Amino acid sequence: MSTENKQIDIHQDIIKKYFGETVDEGGGTIGYHLYPTSDITMLVQDLYNADKRIQEQFELKQINKKESDEFWDSIFVDDYPFNKENAYNELADYHFLLEQLPLIYMEVTGGILSKTTYFASSVIEAFNDYLERLQQEKDEDYEKRKNVILNKLKGFAIHSDNEYAHGGADKALIEFIDDEEISDAYDEIDKWYS
Repeated sequence: MSTENKQIDIHQDIIKKYFGETVDEGGGTIGYHLYPTSDITMLVQDLYNADKRIQEQFELKQINKKESDEFWDSIFVDDYPFNKENAYNELADYHFLLEQLPLIYMEVTGGILSKTTYFASSVIEAFNDYLERLQQEKDEDYEKRKNVILNKLKGFAIHSDNEYAHGGADKALIEFIDDEEISDAYDEIDKWYS
């Protein structure tokens, strides 16, 4: 199917989403009736996005065809005998990439992308979104832990037994820092409280 035919099919599918079924308006003319709740702005945006995706796919195919031609031209040279073994080696490398690349994409995007045919920009964007999500989760976890420690420290501040309060505060802060080396070094210090 040509890019133009694919574009027409996608446009018709999108238009049907916003308009009623095709109807005979006399003389064999087929038309569409706009649903009363349809948003024309959304229709135009959907059509624009569909065109953009089709264009990106078309450009990728053109790039891939050019790269493929250059690749195979470099193999089919007079002084390099291309045989079945060479073809198997190239296909084995390609198969390896098809197996490995989705695993990398899944890992770096947090399980969002897995196909080998994504544009690099899409993978990078998903990776950055994933990092941002991880940082946000880390920040939220930090805030929760901090609030727990703050409440403990506020409780120790009003406690009548200073020795108990000081020991509890130390323990709470070490727990909040959550580092084994720091904890071990702290444990080596003689305390004035028991």
